[in-house]
Amino acid sequence: MRQANQEVVLRHHKEIWSEGRLESIPELLADDFVAHHPGAPDWSGLEDVRAIVQGTRDAFPDFHESVEDVMVDGDRVITRFVARGTHLGAYQGLLPTGKSFAMAEIGIFRMEGGKIVEKWGQVDRLGMYRQLGINLLEPRSRLLYEITMPLEPAQDLGPGPNGHRRIFIVKGGHFIGPRLKGIVLPGGGDWTVVGPDGSARLDVRITLRTDDDALIYAHYEGVLHAPSDVIRRLRGASRLTPASTISASLRSSKPRRRNMLG
Repeated sequence: MRQANQEVVLRHHKEIWSEGRLESIPELLADDFVAHHPGAPDWSGLEDVRAIVQGTRDAFPDFHESVEDVMVDGDRVITRFVARGTHLGAYQGLLPTGKSFAMAEIGIFRMEGGKIVEKWGQVDRLGMYRQLGINLLEPRSRLLYEITMPLEPAQDLGPGPNGHRRIFIVKGGHFIGPRLKGIVLPGGGDWTVVGPDGSARLDVRITLRTDDDALIYAHYEGVLHAPSDVIRRLRGASRLTPASTISASLRSSKPRRRNMLG
């Protein structure tokens, strides 16, 4: 039995992970298989395993696991192995880097009825990301769209306890980006409060209509700060060059899309 359990686990490394043979999954793993990895959701069931194996091999087509050590203790099989691959496809939202990695792992497999029913894995993902040149702490963003919105004259509510409040109503406009384009519907606006230091707290809420006739509600907040002469030129609709010193911090909520149905 010890030898048979060891063989199943070694086949699991070779056939499922190194060769991508999804048809081996139900032969080697129990239907109620579950896997635990620190910092990640459990894999539960064979469909989870199929999706993860396929996603891994789509991102790393040459993915391979080399087993360095094997130990068997009762119904447990323990392996120390190294996973290797070249990042040629998207992986968990990360664009391909073309770089390779070698990541140390340890797996503890619980056996029952000749199949793997549970796994505990210890993975050096930080080392993998470092080798791929990925810093997970770096903000990652992609252009969604560029937008032009003519505004009505400001509704000046005057100073208040939180600052000088103005409301700018959107007359319309258009937007265009790599995956979205369309028009800005009239009626949205920017509820702006200017503090004593001249910084403006923005609260922009607009409705977009895409060229495929769907509606998007977009909302973003932020702080706009610039030298006083630049602020005056902005309010006067003057054109500014990149050399003008403007610093802005924007905190944007995810646009919510709703198809136009009934």
